[in-house]
Amino acid sequence: LVEFVNPMKEDYERIYVTNTYGRPYIYFLFYLNYPPQEYWMTKTAERDWFGFWTVESFDRFIFSDPPGTNPAQNGKWLIVSGPGGLAKEVKKIGKIDFPNGETAFEMGER
Repeated sequence: LVEFVNPMKEDYERIYVTNTYGRPYIYFLFYLNYPPQEYWMTKTAERDWFGFWTVESFDRFIFSDPPGTNPAQNGKWLIVSGPGGLAKEVKKIGKIDFPNGETAFEMGER
């Protein structure tokens, strides 16, 4: 997923990535070799009841489903969802499959 998103990240104002499979932010940090100083300056995170941190965003990456596809919302967005998770108004631009052939992620833009 990171290899798919990385080459086009500059084309989008926001990149929404689903939390369907856990906490994806750590993979983006690791595989992008994201500088720790920049991460600490741009991250939004919350501590949960058990004391664990949930990273909601850093840089242009937002780790949640988008807030809707209202055309009045500005900017070009890349949306990464689980199977069947893209709104009908979102233009599907790709997908990534698990090794067994089932869809893991669908990507779209708004």
